[in-house]
Amino acid sequence: MKTIRICLLWHKLEAGNLGVSALSVGQILLLERISRTHNIKFEYTTVGTRSVKNMDARKHLSNVIKKNVNHIDYDLSINIILGLILGRGLFDKFDYVMDIGEGDSFSDIYGLKRFLWQFISKLHVIRCNTPLILAPQTYGPYSSYISKLLSNFVFKKAHSIFSRDKESMNIVNKSGAKCYLTTDVAMAIPIDKFVKPENARHLSIGINISGLLFNNGYSGENEFGIKLEYRKFIENLLLAILKRKRTCVHFVPHVLNKQMRVEDDMAASEKVAEDLKNSLSQSQMDRIKIAPQFSNPVQAISYIAQMDFFIGSRMHSTIAALNNSIAVVPVAYSKKFLDLFDNVQYPYVIDARQLGTDEAVSQIMDYFDDISRLQMCASHSKHNANTHIASYISALEEIFLGRDH
Repeated sequence: MKTIRICLLWHKLEAGNLGVSALSVGQILLLERISRTHNIKFEYTTVGTRSVKNMDARKHLSNVIKKNVNHIDYDLSINIILGLILGRGLFDKFDYVMDIGEGDSFSDIYGLKRFLWQFISKLHVIRCNTPLILAPQTYGPYSSYISKLLSNFVFKKAHSIFSRDKESMNIVNKSGAKCYLTTDVAMAIPIDKFVKPENARHLSIGINISGLLFNNGYSGENEFGIKLEYRKFIENLLLAILKRKRTCVHFVPHVLNKQMRVEDDMAASEKVAEDLKNSLSQSQMDRIKIAPQFSNPVQAISYIAQMDFFIGSRMHSTIAALNNSIAVVPVAYSKKFLDLFDNVQYPYVIDARQLGTDEAVSQIMDYFDDISRLQMCASHSKHNANTHIASYISALEEIFLGRDH
């Protein structure tokens, strides 16, 4: 049996951001499909930021695939610095490095500091002469000259590049490198079909409230440039939904970060629920529930699978809904939402950078009144995603089996 040692750079299983964790789970499950088909033994090591306490995705995944997944923190230790300078160390013991950039961090949307940290790690791989595979992710935007220059350098040095949307593919191709189009690897996580009883008393409406948008971004100054007033948007949306009979609202936090409250969806959800006590009757408050704190993305996906309609501001919460063929309305704060859902032909996305508060609420309620159409479209888009996943698997098979790519 052929053994291939794979470093999964910027994959993080035990992440407070369940979207980042879902990318890691999806990537490994895809590789395990190849392993079973071609009798290849993959040995996995994730490399990235420190694991978060009370998260158990690594343990859960290891039980599923019947093997351990190791982890190495990537930080500015003396060993990392020397390895980067000398072109050896961390990455030269692997056969391939697959870098997913935590989904969208190889960009300057979150600031130049995060982008440079991403670049340094990729440069380290290149210096070690280990084949660098850029796994499906969002590339760009690159607003500064330095980020464009450095990203183009990485693209030209990479062994293979995959994108989860067409716009990112075009950005890479403009550099002179070749990028292959697929979709988000979280689409590869299998789901347990959940059938709601036909006589269910309520329609279950899932809402993911983004702590980041609730706090107006990291700076508190709306650095994402969204037009709608997010707190007012959430309040008005809830009031509109709860006016409808037979609706039950579930707040579904998808980023759990008590150490960084500006990001924490749970804290934002609890704050919204507390503030609504002054606006709603007790009977309406009884129709609001907050999901438990999940310890891995599969728990979140299973919970979302029980919804009839889902609205989310964290992209991977909405991917989980689409993956279950649920009528879903992503609320986008960046191009990554629009481009990814366009790639699987799902048009029911609210662009928070373009619509005002009242317009966004009105549009979502129109979608709510057309649940069947959205469900049909979600099912079709899931099929499109599966086609992209199949092409990604085929490309990886060519790489690992030694054929030309």
